[in-house]
Amino acid sequence: MKVTIENLEGRLRLRWTCPETGKRKNLALGVEDSTTGRSFASTIKSQIENDARYGYYDATLLKYKPRTIGKNATEITTVELFDRFTQHQFKSEGLAKSSIKSRYEPLKRMLEKHLSIQAAAIDRRRAVSFADVCADTLTSGTAKARIMLLKSAWEWGRGRYQLADENPWVGIAARFKSIPVQPVAAFTLDEAKKIIQGFKDSRYYSHYADYVVFRLGMGTRGGEASALKWKHLSIDLDSVWIGESFSRGVTGSTKTKKARTVNLSPSIAAMLSARRDRVKPSSDDELVFKSPEGLPIDDRNFCRRAWKTVLAEVGVKYRKPYTTRKTAITLSLKNGASYIEVAAAAGHDPQTMHKYYSDVIQERSVFVSFE
Repeated sequence: MKVTIENLEGRLRLRWTCPETGKRKNLALGVEDSTTGRSFASTIKSQIENDARYGYYDATLLKYKPRTIGKNATEITTVELFDRFTQHQFKSEGLAKSSIKSRYEPLKRMLEKHLSIQAAAIDRRRAVSFADVCADTLTSGTAKARIMLLKSAWEWGRGRYQLADENPWVGIAARFKSIPVQPVAAFTLDEAKKIIQGFKDSRYYSHYADYVVFRLGMGTRGGEASALKWKHLSIDLDSVWIGESFSRGVTGSTKTKKARTVNLSPSIAAMLSARRDRVKPSSDDELVFKSPEGLPIDDRNFCRRAWKTVLAEVGVKYRKPYTTRKTAITLSLKNGASYIEVAAAAGHDPQTMHKYYSDVIQERSVFVSFE
């Protein structure tokens, strides 16, 4: 078996055909193409060739991967690897702080408790064992999501740290089967009107009436409505820019990481105009909707206190506040709006929109009829 030394964008790697599987293998050495780098590459090359010749070949490649690259050690624990992967996602991929708190930090705590060992020691058996712990303690969907995160972390870490060439997490998520769940029904137009009137008439929660009107009328996500500032509205109140979201005490980008500009209906524009005249914001940086204490509206607190109370008072079957988004989209589609235009306004992917709202989309022929 022959191993070749190659230059890939100024850095060296080794390439050869695995004597056991016949597949091509690559090994990034993390060194520059220099005299010293070539000498190091030749040493590893000889080791691989001799091991293959005398039956000591390590198919995981861990035996041949450098323990240090420059001044940085490549041996790392599972917790350290996942932590660095999280930092990379936040700095380079725009991962929201709210996602770190809700998805990444709980997984890190599980790793600290059940898998705090060298990442290089994670093989298929240990990966399956950890998946079993997830299956015993989490819902199927959450367990699957956490295994997928670990798979992504290992993919990112290969070539940077001491990790086996084969990703031990590949294929494990498939064991978690999603259980069909009946979709939550949108509010009917009559129910939506009852909710709005209930907030307007509420002794304790009328403060939120405009906020509820906006969410039911615009189909925004709760965090998007909570992060809305007066500067995001056009001067004549005919459109709104939605590019920020507030969640779990943190303001960041929208769920899709994309901003959008949406035209306002006359009724929503009138509500916002009256609200601006009433609250008289001192600057355009002020939030449009605030809690009674003048803070950003926390969706969980709003739901637990105001939302549940008012729905019970007006006799509307409880659904989470997020149902306001589904309601706005459903009513628009039933009214004959183009699902492409609704998807753009709601910040939805058109294919996803068609998948989940196909029963209410009013499909019409765009061609001329000659009869």
